[in-house]
Amino acid sequence: MRIFHKNFKSIHFKEILNSWGFSWKGLIHNSSGEWLLCSQISIILCHLIPPFSLQLTIIKEQMSWNIALAYISGMILVSSFIRAYKALISLGGSLSPLPKPKLEGTLRTKGSYRNCRHPIYQSIILCSLAINIYLLSAFHMILFFLLCIILRKKALYEEKELKVIHKEYNKYISETPAIVPGILLLDWRE
Repeated sequence: MRIFHKNFKSIHFKEILNSWGFSWKGLIHNSSGEWLLCSQISIILCHLIPPFSLQLTIIKEQMSWNIALAYISGMILVSSFIRAYKALISLGGSLSPLPKPKLEGTLRTKGSYRNCRHPIYQSIILCSLAINIYLLSAFHMILFFLLCIILRKKALYEEKELKVIHKEYNKYISETPAIVPGILLLDWRE
């Protein structure tokens, strides 16, 4: 599969994956945290499953807040997309979906990374939260908690590697919330 880049030069999808550190050997041996990424993608895709018998329809019908719930979840969703976009722009060439950071990557502590060490993970969690608010589904709530656990593990893996690559990361980690400030599972500092 070919993708056209800004300067109209075609690059292969395989080259993009290689630049991020993907390899079949890595996937088999989990050498760069590939299993965490696969788990994250699986949980995100499960969010597309419509609610079924576990849906909290009684609460949703009794409250008759459908419009309010749709509005609130829509605002959270738009906010999370804007946060993710800004974080992706800030990362530039340091971007990798794997938790193992690029060795040649630059440590980002400004912009989206000033108030949160993992703004992309924060955006993913906010998207999941928006889906939960809209659907009021117990199944999707379970997915939300699983996603929080996976993203925490992924962030901890990434931080362990960043401490080795960037000596100044220890200072940054002590001053900046991890994913969501004040939430024990998603905010740890050293």
